[in-house]
Amino acid sequence: QLGIAADRVQLVANRHGQPKELPADKAEEALGVKIAYYLPDDARTVNRANNNGVPVVRESPSAKVSKCLASLAAGVNGKPAK
Repeated sequence: QLGIAADRVQLVANRHGQPKELPADKAEEALGVKIAYYLPDDARTVNRANNNGVPVVRESPSAKVSKCLASLAAGVNGKPAK
């Protein structure tokens, strides 16, 4: 409806890895789109960064969530993921 080409839209699974979550293949089937990026559930790390007013990738650069966010940012900017 917004006039955005489907090839420019990517699906991101946020807070992936929670108990009792919908399996990825079921979500992909229901939406008709492959999940491009998975951001892990790491509330402790993300909340600490938010409470300190610092981006999580700067607060905890070695955390899995930070690495996944960096990969997502690189991917949507046309750069290969590390």
